[in-house]
Amino acid sequence: MGVAVAGRAVEEHDGGSTPSPRFRILALSGGGFRGLYTAKILADVEQHIAEPIAARFDLVAGTSI
Repeated sequence: MGVAVAGRAVEEHDGGSTPSPRFRILALSGGGFRGLYTAKILADVEQHIAEPIAARFDLVAGTSI
């Protein structure tokens, strides 16, 4: 099973003006088993990239049902 990891924001620049910075959001959905599954995947991703997942995002938010 592959895991897709959001990389650092890539900014496009046409050379005319200063590009605005991007705001990176990680939105997590679900509670119960779905929440546990998401937490396990994120823990595996953190091990793979050797840094906290929160370091790659400006905002991390979630919902629980």
